[in-house]
Amino acid sequence: MVHAMKAAQGFSLIEVLIVIAVVSILAVGATLAIGRRERGPESDLTAFLSTLEHLSTRAVLTGRTQALEIGTESFLPARQAIDAVGEATWVAAGPSRHLTGTLRVFPGLGTQSQDGTSRILLLPDQRTSLFDVEFVSDTDSWTCHANGWAPPDCGRDR
Repeated sequence: MVHAMKAAQGFSLIEVLIVIAVVSILAVGATLAIGRRERGPESDLTAFLSTLEHLSTRAVLTGRTQALEIGTESFLPARQAIDAVGEATWVAAGPSRHLTGTLRVFPGLGTQSQDGTSRILLLPDQRTSLFDVEFVSDTDSWTCHANGWAPPDCGRDR
């Protein structure tokens, strides 16, 4: 009779803790699996366009030219600053974004290039330097074209 009453009381604390531990381990495993999924050029393109939009807004609000420095494997927001000798120089204005694939830049009028790095300028009047960029991976490719007046026109290469 005593044994029948104990069964009707519910789960023991140990049983509940074991279930919580198992569910926690499964949740961690699922989170890690989601974080490891492959990012491709489309993800890089989204980050690139978001950064361009942010820098364009910053240029308008501050009234100062902003820039996006682009290498083959990463890009970095930049702003102008005055160095110790009174000359204008470009300094990092945010974290560098490392890409999953390769980024090729085809600079146009107003895009500065040197040492394998290109600098797209974003002006306070919402214009940009002209450029074409291509985000490439082993399986996919996306291209953006900017004419300097409108936001970049982007699409998947076929």
